[in-house]
Amino acid sequence: MKVEPINVLSQDELEQIYNASLEVLERAGVFVELEPALKLLDEAGAIVDYDKKNAKIPRSLTEECINSVPRTFELKSRNLEKVVGEKETLWGLLCGPTIIDPYTGKARSTNYKDVEDWSRMCDALENVSFVTPPMATDVPFEISDRYEFEAMINNTGKIIQPNLYSAEGCEDVYEMACIAAGGEEEFKKAPNFVGGGCVVSPLQQTAMALGAWLKLLPKGVPSIIVTEPIAGGTTPVTMAGSFVVAFADVLSGVVITQLIKKGAPIMWSIGLGHIMDMRKAIGLTGPPEKFFFLSVNEQMSKFLGIPSWSGTASDSKLLDAQAGYEQALGFLAIQLGQSDFVMGVGQTLAAKGICYKQAVFENELINMVKRIQRGVEVNKETLAVDLICERGPGANFLDARHTLKHYKAEYQPAVISNRDSVENWQKKGSKDLATVANEKAIEILENHRPEPLPDKVREEMHGVVERAKKRLEKEN
Repeated sequence: MKVEPINVLSQDELEQIYNASLEVLERAGVFVELEPALKLLDEAGAIVDYDKKNAKIPRSLTEECINSVPRTFELKSRNLEKVVGEKETLWGLLCGPTIIDPYTGKARSTNYKDVEDWSRMCDALENVSFVTPPMATDVPFEISDRYEFEAMINNTGKIIQPNLYSAEGCEDVYEMACIAAGGEEEFKKAPNFVGGGCVVSPLQQTAMALGAWLKLLPKGVPSIIVTEPIAGGTTPVTMAGSFVVAFADVLSGVVITQLIKKGAPIMWSIGLGHIMDMRKAIGLTGPPEKFFFLSVNEQMSKFLGIPSWSGTASDSKLLDAQAGYEQALGFLAIQLGQSDFVMGVGQTLAAKGICYKQAVFENELINMVKRIQRGVEVNKETLAVDLICERGPGANFLDARHTLKHYKAEYQPAVISNRDSVENWQKKGSKDLATVANEKAIEILENHRPEPLPDKVREEMHGVVERAKKRLEKEN
């Protein structure tokens, strides 16, 4: 029997938080930076103050928009086809401006080649379905989103969640995505990338997210609505109060996205919530209370029928015991909660950087939590009463056909985890997990080559990048 999701809140508690969030949207409202979005809210019945850029959203409007969100939607890259919202958890690599170099072990700024290599790592890891990019800091920032998208789509056949920095960037990325998909009509059937949209907690919808939604949602690009509340900082210190703010954040995004395009495919998340360390004034990413953000995110998503996006991280600065137990708790909460889309594989430096060996380690961790979620199958075949009685007291089952038939499905094999005897481990150099994971990462980087796009497609996409480069040079 498959393991059931863990519910942190009772149904009554969940409804109390939902109702409180709706009340906050009605009474406090939300800051909305772009006037076109304010006008949409005004026309739909919100109370809008254009001077303060505040919109107070009535409950009826919020619930109408919730009801228009699709419960599932399709994504398709050249090597992967998935339906989001069908109880399969899709894991993805984290983005970041800093990377731990696998050859030197030193932290450094990310560059264009890192985007290519990180994408190839995504392509090689069997439990990873999508990639978010390192920042290409060695190309012009204004058009780096185009360079990053080109590097990703050329180096992985999996799904992409790009950085999006401007309205023009959104349009160029969309054009490149359509080229890779074989045309706009093919793209619209099942997009190959997911758009962004982060709410600045508490209750602030800024121009960057709104601009991306206004450009991409009408084109059928699925988008995320993400908030990162800090309990005790940007929200009340109580977990319940923090949930209220966080859900008000993302519910305001639900309203705006559905007003831009009714039925637009979206995912939401409060799963990136933090806890303020009051002694150090730091927002923590890996304390045990993070489990509550992750679990309640999935509970509310299922309660309202909205696909979920999530993420988890550790406060550790390297792959050590702390990173192991903090990520294990987060990964287990996400997998058992049946989140739909999860960013967070490969994070390090307290979520401020990315790391190849961490990604290899967490690829194996996903295998483990998937096995736990799968649970235990109980039927006549697995109970094996006839076999037990046939073998009798003192027997072993190593040579039984039943063992050969079932052992691969029953037990999760290890790739980098060490299960050797002490003697064999010592003969192989007494390597710790981090060393083995780094060796595996280097092996992938030096040997894995993804299925390439056709030359014509690559050239056409690069033409979009070159066009953006010339436009930037002309402006400067």
